[in-house]
Amino acid sequence: MKMFLFFLSSSQISKKKGKKNTRRKHTQNDTSAMATTTTTTTTTTTRLAQGSPGIKRELERIRSILASTTLRSMVSQLDRARQGSTKTFIVSLLPSDTSETALETLKRYNVLSAPVTIQNLEGLNREDERATCVGFFSVSDVIDPLVEAFEDEKKLERMQDPINMLQAMTLLGKVASKVFSKKIFQIEKDDVDLVFEPYAKELSILKAMEMFLASRYHLVHRLGIFDPHGEIQKIVSQSDIIRFLQMKNEQGVFKELSSLSLEDCSFCSSERALGLCTVEPHELTINVLKKMRDREISCVGVVYEDVLIANFSASDLRRVTKDHISILGLPIAEFLALSHRTSYGGYSHIESQHVSHAFFQKMNEDSPTAVDRRNKAIEKDEIFLQTVGVSATISDVLNALTYVHRVWVVVEKPKLNAGKPLDVITLTDVLRLFVSEENDAFGEEKQSGQSD
Repeated sequence: MKMFLFFLSSSQISKKKGKKNTRRKHTQNDTSAMATTTTTTTTTTTRLAQGSPGIKRELERIRSILASTTLRSMVSQLDRARQGSTKTFIVSLLPSDTSETALETLKRYNVLSAPVTIQNLEGLNREDERATCVGFFSVSDVIDPLVEAFEDEKKLERMQDPINMLQAMTLLGKVASKVFSKKIFQIEKDDVDLVFEPYAKELSILKAMEMFLASRYHLVHRLGIFDPHGEIQKIVSQSDIIRFLQMKNEQGVFKELSSLSLEDCSFCSSERALGLCTVEPHELTINVLKKMRDREISCVGVVYEDVLIANFSASDLRRVTKDHISILGLPIAEFLALSHRTSYGGYSHIESQHVSHAFFQKMNEDSPTAVDRRNKAIEKDEIFLQTVGVSATISDVLNALTYVHRVWVVVEKPKLNAGKPLDVITLTDVLRLFVSEENDAFGEEKQSGQSD
């Protein structure tokens, strides 16, 4: 597991404005933040369309609020809104944990990633032991070794593409032990950067958003807040900032977002359409994973007769176990149905108007187990496919993103091609609206944001 340490002081952060991948060292102070990132070579720069100076002026007010509000304040407000405790339990993994153990842990606690920690013995007493975070492990980290092992086995068996479902399931069964027995520290990956940031809790929300977009080759998805001993205390994610924006939007503080259309933000453009990735329901899941790896994206849309019917992302792999890895040889629609414990064609589809597609049977709402599964999964974009129409505003998108990582934009009824996917908007896409171009390392690249 390859990692890189960034040691940045508060003054150095302001100095690195406009510089790409500048690495500096600094001694550790009272608190610090570590940012984990996911590799991407293409993303979408979402900028306000030309000729909207009024809207830009309105957004400056929101930026000023974000610049004057600290992460500490944001976390406190979110905790009060959730009526949760100030002390949050943080799931952690060990470098010696296998991929199988790691995935089981993530599944048990219903999270998509967790810090990897090591114990530092500073004294003879056990109470002096400190757990230092050395990186993060996420569900998506198993995609590369899985696809690589599958492709290697296919070559050994001298199988030629396209292979059928039975062949794929057989090959997957053969590589199961190799993939799931691999330890976290053995996973070759260069998609984690560690950013050591003193005075993390005093960072402004806007500065954190800039850190999410600071590297040209990586998108940062979370910041880890540490105590003076390097022990992780809190994780602030892109989702937290989106929830804060949505909360303030509901309170009327960010009322400008209700008048900001998708067109104003250059969504659904021809440039973004070039990067949109969709698959047919009959495509084998392992082949879909290979496509995601090759294109360095974290999700695809499943389209049936030109209509979006489901979303498949790396988070869906959390349920896959070594004994049942062969299900990745199933058609993608059948895999989604099976992994959500419904019959084939039973994967739940919900858009903002609560419309389901005939291709999928709706989940049995009267079943306590089904309701329980929905309640557990709603925060992680597992059951719901959130969509909005082209006439939606950023306010609508924020509402849809409250419990998911992406929202699809589709053609609205009563048009003949209603349901056709036009774009997918991620958390990063929304954050980019508030970050000035000189602090966005991705410059003018414009492709679909499925990497986020």
